[in-house]
Amino acid sequence: VASLSELSEEQWSDLRGVIKRYEDACRKAFAPNVFNWGCLMNDAFKEDTPTPHVHWHVRPRYARPPQVGAYRYSDPNFGQHYDSSATRIVEDSMLEEIRGQIFNALAETRG
Repeated sequence: VASLSELSEEQWSDLRGVIKRYEDACRKAFAPNVFNWGCLMNDAFKEDTPTPHVHWHVRPRYARPPQVGAYRYSDPNFGQHYDSSATRIVEDSMLEEIRGQIFNALAETRG
């Protein structure tokens, strides 16, 4: 749908379930303190022919850096807004490790 107000009650309910499962899995895998969720609809208008749609971003936030394999990630702005200009290149193998831990936690939290 093109806006949040167009979501049906069933879609809102489904979305809530997805959010709950994702947050539960991330807590199990990496123990974030809080999640920042953003619905950034304006990106659709960067195109010549915009196609707005509900689009979410989620940022788990950490008071203590989570450890993934041998790497420790930091959240230097914890307790504040994140720095949208900050970039971090993550190797594909590390992305697969993170993905694997989330998927394993999802499988364990199915209910």
